[in-house]
Amino acid sequence: VKDHSKANDALSEAAKRENFQLPSDLKPEQIKAEKELERLKGKAFDEKYSATMIKGHDKAIAAISEEAKLGSGEFKAWAEKTLPTIHHHHQMAETLEGATR
Repeated sequence: VKDHSKANDALSEAAKRENFQLPSDLKPEQIKAEKELERLKGKAFDEKYSATMIKGHDKAIAAISEEAKLGSGEFKAWAEKTLPTIHHHHQMAETLEGATR
């Protein structure tokens, strides 16, 4: 939570400096995943949660890597700084997945 809050705060500041409005709503796929997790318990929850975290971090790595390579200004700097943390979180999700088996 600390890392995500820090990254989100830094992204918000970058957006302000670039005069860009960030979306505030969850994507439909995020809402669907949240609803699926709400109805699960125990091992089923653990397995779905870890799979969801891996998938989400895969998507984040792809998007942030692209911004780090092709972006400019504040967003490129944010992406370059944030990418190592996202990779670390992905590794943590993979470790969690292994522990749920």
